[in-house]
Amino acid sequence: QAFLTTQLLHHNDDVWIGMNDMNREMHFVWTNGKAISFTNWAKGHPTSMPVGGNFNEVFDCVIMVGSTNKLKGQWKVEYCGVKRGFICKKNVGSQIAVPATTVSSKTFHKIGNDSYKLVTQKLRWDEARRECQADDADLASIRNPVSQAFITLLISKHKEPIWIGLNNNVTGGRFKWVDNWLLTSTKWGENEPKRNYGCVYIDVDQAWKTAPCTSTHYSICKRSPEVAPTEPPQLPGNCPERKGYRNWIPFRG
Repeated sequence: QAFLTTQLLHHNDDVWIGMNDMNREMHFVWTNGKAISFTNWAKGHPTSMPVGGNFNEVFDCVIMVGSTNKLKGQWKVEYCGVKRGFICKKNVGSQIAVPATTVSSKTFHKIGNDSYKLVTQKLRWDEARRECQADDADLASIRNPVSQAFITLLISKHKEPIWIGLNNNVTGGRFKWVDNWLLTSTKWGENEPKRNYGCVYIDVDQAWKTAPCTSTHYSICKRSPEVAPTEPPQLPGNCPERKGYRNWIPFRG
């Protein structure tokens, strides 16, 4: 799933995957007969009738979203009669050359407009951030599914948790990316975030978790040409006093 999501980075079309419920409504199966052990459904899916769907069409097939950046890689049901691109899979044979997928820990790897570098030295969160800043970068913010998928691939390869640039110690008590982007989507693990821990890592199960900032993990640095917008100032609000016949109106008691 993570690999396919990264491959959608430069594609803006939804594509067919090998899943359907043609034989039994809402009982999805893989076309190769393998059991389903993982799903990545978009909100509201699966469903027998998507919002805006035509009652004359049967939504028995499944697409992987590529047309919407915030949903890239997620799955939706679709009318099987629509013509779309598709993803093929074959088993690796002895005659097939498998390209190297190693990402060097000494160089930045470009994903879209951003560049990432994996640091395989176990450091505290503050040490990890200084290591990134020495490379004119910062601990990575994750603002789209492709970034999350890329880091997931690194974790799958190294089997190690990775510090990311999410913290509530240096950002006024609320979780915010250290590069000043607002936190708009999360992948918190169960019972996360924990109240007493201010630093965030991605665990080997792909979930975001909090830990003492003195813990040591691998880390991921990021360079980006995009600059976070400046937050508007928070102006104090003042309620007017009662004037003449105008009065406050009680609400719910």
